[in-house]
Amino acid sequence: MIHTAQGVTLPATAWEQGVFVALFVVFCLALIGVLMWWFSKQAKDWQVFIRERDVDWQQWMDRAEDRAAVSMDGVIQTLQRIGDKMDAHDSKVDARIAAIRENSAAQPRKTIPRNKPGINP
Repeated sequence: MIHTAQGVTLPATAWEQGVFVALFVVFCLALIGVLMWWFSKQAKDWQVFIRERDVDWQQWMDRAEDRAAVSMDGVIQTLQRIGDKMDAHDSKVDARIAAIRENSAAQPRKTIPRNKPGINP
């Protein structure tokens, strides 16, 4: 637009309009390029962050699994010791029961009289 001294506005010539359109297109393309670069950078940063988080998580899981395996080994050993003690105790109980059976077989059984009406006062 061209302003005259009388305050009349004249339309811009075709080449001036072309320059404005060209500048607008260059500005828009530059803006789109900057935005694409920025989004690409953000995506790469996000991927690096996720990868590091995944690696940290994997390492934590490996350590947790190792601790669980060690703990389970301790549980297994404890259960084996308890099982051995129970077997030893069962053997002692079996020996006592066998000794009681032998003693009771060697001794005659005593009968306890029952109070029957008319027989025992």
